[in-house]
Amino acid sequence: MFIGAFLIIFCTYSVIGQQQSPASSEEFASWVMREVISRGTQNENLKRSSLIYKKTIRTYDLKKNPSISKTTGDPDKNIKPYDVKIYQITNNPKGKAPERLIEEDGMKKNQIEDSGLDIADLYSEIPKRYRFYLQGQEVINDRAYYIIRFESRFLRDKNTNISDDDIIEKGMNRMEGTMHIDVKDFYLSELDGIMVSGFRKFLVINAHGFSIKVWQEVFSGIAVVHKIQVDKNYSVFGVDSYYRSIYEYSDYKDLRQP
Repeated sequence: MFIGAFLIIFCTYSVIGQQQSPASSEEFASWVMREVISRGTQNENLKRSSLIYKKTIRTYDLKKNPSISKTTGDPDKNIKPYDVKIYQITNNPKGKAPERLIEEDGMKKNQIEDSGLDIADLYSEIPKRYRFYLQGQEVINDRAYYIIRFESRFLRDKNTNISDDDIIEKGMNRMEGTMHIDVKDFYLSELDGIMVSGFRKFLVINAHGFSIKVWQEVFSGIAVVHKIQVDKNYSVFGVDSYYRSIYEYSDYKDLRQP
């Protein structure tokens, strides 16, 4: 397996050259991302029609527990989240899968909600908001990955017409980072993005920091989300808030299997 991954990377270097100009790096990375977006969109459609699973969202107050901000992933079990929601995600071939809130802070629930974060949104937004550059390649657990750096078109391009109206758009427009892309199957394995410039909204909301980490894996031949971590640091009317939300996806079931 390692030899196969090494050969893939070796062939990649042979094609694009070890010494790349920024233009060729951007051209190759853009081609990779077109493949990622095309296959990712097909993958999301297959996932929505074939899989059911659970999503658990744990939110922590980082002001009360500042040590968490220095770590990645789940905090120490002795640190309790201030909010926990569990959703059951059912299949829907025609669009975003319905999310049924089944538990909140230990209390049983039964209501349809939108938890507000869907990996499919990334595929529609990233082409128009970012430029891509090949930063390198890496082998992890015998799998070869492209490391793609993404940079904000809004911050770096002049005379941009990119929409920058709502808070989500403002956050995305100011985010930069890296992605690990599987060389063989072109799926997003990891994403690590951070907001590099703060912003204000309505003169009362001041966004100081925002970061997102995404981990995906393969289940039953479909790329699925394993975990998402979102850190938010902002103030409203001068009152600071600092939260971490961890989205954990589990209990995947393939409806195609008997």
